[in-house]
Amino acid sequence: MTKMKNFLVYFAVIALVVMSFPLHKASAAITSVSWSGTNITGSSIAISTELGNGGDSTVNYTTAAALTADGDTLYFVLNGAVVTAGQTLAVADLTIAGLTLEAAPGTHDNGAAEVTITNGASGNSNPTISVVLDSNASVQPNYTAGAKTLVIADGQLESSATPGNYNIVVMTSAEVGLGMLYVGDDNDVLVTATVTPTLSFIIRNSGDAADTNECPLGILTTSGVSTCAYRLAVATNASGGFQVQINSDGTLNSGANDINAIAEDGTVTAGTEGYGIAVTGATSGGNNGSDVYNQPVTEDGNFNDDDTPVPAVATNFVSFTNTFVYVPFGTDGDLTDTTLVTHRAAISAGTPAGLYDQVVTYTVTATF
Repeated sequence: MTKMKNFLVYFAVIALVVMSFPLHKASAAITSVSWSGTNITGSSIAISTELGNGGDSTVNYTTAAALTADGDTLYFVLNGAVVTAGQTLAVADLTIAGLTLEAAPGTHDNGAAEVTITNGASGNSNPTISVVLDSNASVQPNYTAGAKTLVIADGQLESSATPGNYNIVVMTSAEVGLGMLYVGDDNDVLVTATVTPTLSFIIRNSGDAADTNECPLGILTTSGVSTCAYRLAVATNASGGFQVQINSDGTLNSGANDINAIAEDGTVTAGTEGYGIAVTGATSGGNNGSDVYNQPVTEDGNFNDDDTPVPAVATNFVSFTNTFVYVPFGTDGDLTDTTLVTHRAAISAGTPAGLYDQVVTYTVTATF
């Protein structure tokens, strides 16, 4: 019974010593702990990707206190790293500037730091590296303070297959430090927002004071040219702007009789039978690329000159290739962001009497 008690006491003491070993009383902190390598940007890397990717990978750290005694220790925990399949992480794969490295247990008192690698076999995660400094013929080591690196040969490690933000632990006999390896962009936040597409089209009177769907030419006489006008107000946040097309149900007619369409680029003239439209495109409202809305629409095709016949088939009329604004309802008189359409008609002495009409249709399409 007494022997058993003594054994339990002895075991408890040994366990306490083993568990206490890594807990250094730090007098300073290791700073600037990070991974770097060809394909590691801002310490972020895709899952299952080679650390280094054609070049060595490096753990960077900065110490504040030198290690100057036989047995002083450097300790690295490479969480988030995995030993590449078919490879074994060995001492020959490691470089620490200022130290000569050999596998532990090495030759005592030869000045070569003894390295122990845990989880260094193929496919193992989170390898750890312990480096114990050794004196040289009783001359104590001198691992100076400052910016340091642990360089790992190309092809030996890759990132974890599991996205996450992993600690890189660096400790010495005097200091502790932490960094992070961000795998699979698990340190990113995707911010999303939706802007609902909009498209509006309103036909307004010539003064942009009210909506309208009528254009009365009135009583036509041989002594003058009769006109009526209205405005097309288009607005859209479509990135490619808009396209307006025009078509009609036929000629300006009364039964079998019609008023002759003007020849393209002609002019409606008093006393001569003729009918057509003139277009004055909006001079403003278009995005200039810097969110300033001061650009004009494009008068398409034949509509960029004088009187033009009204087509019976859908034909491009006016357009713009970026977002376009129109002063909202409640603010009348927007004569710059709207397109003015003027219908012009004249008759000759032989134009048959009758009530003439025509339906003109506009179709607006947003472009993305």
